[in-house]
Amino acid sequence: MVYDLLPSGKQHMVHYAFGMFFSGKSWWKSKGGSDKDLHFLVALGTSAGVVSSVITTPIDRMKVLSQSTAQTKKRTIFKTLSSIYRKGGLNGLYQGKFANAKRAAVVNGVEIPCYVFFKDFLTETVKLSDDFSTQFILCSFHFSSWHCIFTTF
Repeated sequence: MVYDLLPSGKQHMVHYAFGMFFSGKSWWKSKGGSDKDLHFLVALGTSAGVVSSVITTPIDRMKVLSQSTAQTKKRTIFKTLSSIYRKGGLNGLYQGKFANAKRAAVVNGVEIPCYVFFKDFLTETVKLSDDFSTQFILCSFHFSSWHCIFTTF
């Protein structure tokens, strides 16, 4: 699936962002808010992206360092984590957090609401069932296709 094609660090971020987004959307709807309000969906997507980015920054940092440095032997996750912490402390684990958070804010603030609007279009207008095939296959294909087109230029 499309999710499996993402690098592992980004899979975690997408998982957290979507989880926070849809939890926030359900909460908003239970309070009487409209789950079709574009401003709310963009703000929620942006917030979910920033929070998920901050949560996953240490994982992403470990991945980047392990891929970019020459290693004579493979290191375990715990050795990589302790090495980063020894050299830079907690700040070392969160190096690059602001750049990652800014990028995640923009990406999730746009992409998640687009995904939601397209899924709603398929389930409400086209009358497809709200199941696995609609959510992950059709929406993910449409979502990733447009993402590839617009981020290439």
